[in-house]
Amino acid sequence: SSGINAEWPLRPGDLIQENFDCCGVDGPNDWSSLNADFKDQTNGDIVPNSCCKEANRDDDTCGSKADYRTNDEINSGGCKTSMMNFVEKNMLYVGIVAGVIVILQIAILIMASKFRTTIEDESYENF
Repeated sequence: SSGINAEWPLRPGDLIQENFDCCGVDGPNDWSSLNADFKDQTNGDIVPNSCCKEANRDDDTCGSKADYRTNDEINSGGCKTSMMNFVEKNMLYVGIVAGVIVILQIAILIMASKFRTTIEDESYENF
C-alpha cells in the first residue's frame, strides 16, 4: 500500500468531500497534482473514495478503479465551489440570526439602563 488509505491527514478532506459531494479544491485533478500517492498509479491518476458519488461510496475501489478523467463514478466538481454555494444559499439564515442577536443585545442594554436609573432613583428617595 502506498498510503492512499491513511486515515490522517485525509480524513478532514474526506468529510468535506462526502458532505458537499465534491472532489478536491478545484476538481479531481488536485489529488494527483498535489499528492504523489494519487499520481500514475496502476489505473492512472486516481482520487480517494470520498470523491465517489453517494451511490458508489460502498465500493472500496471506486476512486482507484480508473483514471479520474474517465471515472464517471466520482464527483467532478471542486469543493471550493460547493462550499461557496452552500454559504450563499444559507446567507439569509445567517443574517436573520445575526439580526436577532443584535436586537436582543440592544434590548438588554436598554433594560439595564432603565434598571440602573430605577435603582438610582430609589437610593435618592431614602435620603
